[in-house]
Amino acid sequence: MFRSNNYPLLIFTGCLLLLIGACSTQSEADWTILIYMAADNGLNNAALADINEMEAAVFSDRIRVIVQIDNNADNSEPGAFRYHIRADDSPQITSPVITSLGEIDSGDYLTLRNFIQWGYSRYPARRQALVIWSHGNGWYNYFNKFCPDHESGSSISLPDGDLFNALYNTGFWPDLIILDACHMQTMEVLAELNGLASYVIGSEAAVCSDGFPYDDILSGWESVSSPASLAVQIVQQFYESYLPGGSQNPTNNFVPVSCSAAAMNKFSELYARLNELAEDWLAFAGAEYFSAAREGCLEFNDLEADVDIKQFFTLLLNQEIPPELALQAEALLEQLELCFIAQEYIDLPADDIATACLWFPDTAFDFNNLLPEYRRLRFAQSRWDEFLVEFLR
Repeated sequence: MFRSNNYPLLIFTGCLLLLIGACSTQSEADWTILIYMAADNGLNNAALADINEMEAAVFSDRIRVIVQIDNNADNSEPGAFRYHIRADDSPQITSPVITSLGEIDSGDYLTLRNFIQWGYSRYPARRQALVIWSHGNGWYNYFNKFCPDHESGSSISLPDGDLFNALYNTGFWPDLIILDACHMQTMEVLAELNGLASYVIGSEAAVCSDGFPYDDILSGWESVSSPASLAVQIVQQFYESYLPGGSQNPTNNFVPVSCSAAAMNKFSELYARLNELAEDWLAFAGAEYFSAAREGCLEFNDLEADVDIKQFFTLLLNQEIPPELALQAEALLEQLELCFIAQEYIDLPADDIATACLWFPDTAFDFNNLLPEYRRLRFAQSRWDEFLVEFLR
């Protein structure tokens, strides 16, 4: 039998260690939803309004909603805070502050990476979701950047691999990522997230400052049984909230919005089909049928240099094209339908859109200025940039 004069001390020490462990890591829930709000810019008030929207939601303790917000210097409480969202109908933020971080650089991908690792470690759950909330403009590090921090002057650069590196090898695989920022649902952005999440939700169009309807989304979170069903539901809730009279559009105006959900286990095949088509038809990129299809596309982002990939290939099939090209375009569209499990849009003057954008500049000036950055993207391992060279020749 073990004997020691320090036996009471050992019991006390063991209890203390258990208490410390309980304080540092919570018991496992069904979902941990991390919301990264890079709001040290002109969107600070909109971010605070969205936190109030989250507090208005109704959900159980089986879901943990953890927010990290970086306020700008003009805020009454500048600096960054972490909140554990609790239900409340007050116009003020009343959720408990987990910690005050002081001044941080929310445009540094390491800040996002640190939040991901801290949040999922401290609040373990069977499933994880990540929301990245801020300005955005697809892969461009131009005009409106992704997660700009006005204090530091930095932003998360996709050509530099920042978004990929923020999530890669963290030890966590989000079941769902929501990109609550303008023009982020693009083929290039999805390529950066390929292999890092199960589903990605975003908009290829501009997102109003009201953003996603968090009260609706969080209140309905527990009503579905799978991440796929949840992704479809969130796209539908976004769409309905911007219909005239919806929760994000009480003025009854028609607001041009778009939203889709991508199943990332289908993305690699979609990427491969686009690459194969670009390679096989490289010598014919200047053909009239490609030009006519591109000319008919609605243009997206600040530079108006992106098109909806679904719309482009649908319009291409309306041209007189070689049978072999038609077969490849049809196969690509079939893969698009498998990859994008939900797609909705309001008041955009086009049909067959709301999947994801694809860089397709129609002037050599825009193309040549951005090509060096583009070629640093993971997406540029395809032959698409070479196809564009021939298209613009």
